[in-house]
Amino acid sequence: MTQIKDEDQIPYKFYKRLEEPGDISKLKDLNSYSTISLFTTYRETEVILAKLKNNIELIRSEYFDNYKKRCTDLNFWLDKELRAYNLRPQKDGISSSITSIFNDIQWGKIHNDRICTRTESQYSPEKSSLMKDLGDFCENRENLRCNILKNVNECLEYNNYIDKKKNHFLSEKKNLCENDGCRINDTCTLSNVDITFPKINCNALYNMEKLEHHENVTSKYSSLEIGFFVFVSFLGLYVLCIFLYKFTPFESWIRTLLSKRNTIRNFMKKRHIHDPFPYSSDSEHMHSKNRIYYIDYDHSLN
Repeated sequence: MTQIKDEDQIPYKFYKRLEEPGDISKLKDLNSYSTISLFTTYRETEVILAKLKNNIELIRSEYFDNYKKRCTDLNFWLDKELRAYNLRPQKDGISSSITSIFNDIQWGKIHNDRICTRTESQYSPEKSSLMKDLGDFCENRENLRCNILKNVNECLEYNNYIDKKKNHFLSEKKNLCENDGCRINDTCTLSNVDITFPKINCNALYNMEKLEHHENVTSKYSSLEIGFFVFVSFLGLYVLCIFLYKFTPFESWIRTLLSKRNTIRNFMKKRHIHDPFPYSSDSEHMHSKNRIYYIDYDHSLN
């Protein structure tokens, strides 16, 4: 059974890649670079913009299957970066440059075919983090659902993962989700726990009672123990036969039985030799049609 870890799932891996540095020199490839350069004074500004460009292109090239969720993650990452950036004593007005990069990087050459749209969070940093985690969980929940069909252990581990996450989010809900229930969509909301944290009936799916009984029977003895029991059984049977043959009338009974069998066999052989034409009703019946009968009339009776 493989333990489910968030570190092995797509949301976690993608977010780690968002932290990778971008190539500042590639900002020149943007159509809006000439405008961006006018408002860029500090290197820290270029670092964030280069990361942003790299991350949007990452979604386009590798994470297009679920790009909407990846764009949500990107906006969460950018909010976090800007909070730290705005604490710097020296900074540029970066918002217009960010908007230009979002508009520049598109799926194709079609106008307004943007990959992601800049959306600032309306929540506090704590609640934004909770919403990010909730969205990650719901994505993992759907991706891991296929595992329940592998075997019963994977099904049980899936339920354990659901329970663990349920307890985590319900403990956070008391402080951060009193008003809106922390809702992402109808199947991912803390206002409806049963839908957001569904459990699978592994007993019904894998007929667990029979499976547990089978496992108990098969695992009660090891193969080495079973082999030893078989050997001891055969050895005990052999010793018992030797004992009966040597120390009980069993030997005499066997000899008598064999002697009678030989006597009967010899008698049958002798009878066959001394009676070469035994009477057979079958043979008589078979040849009775071919017999010749002689009938003589006594004339004196006339």
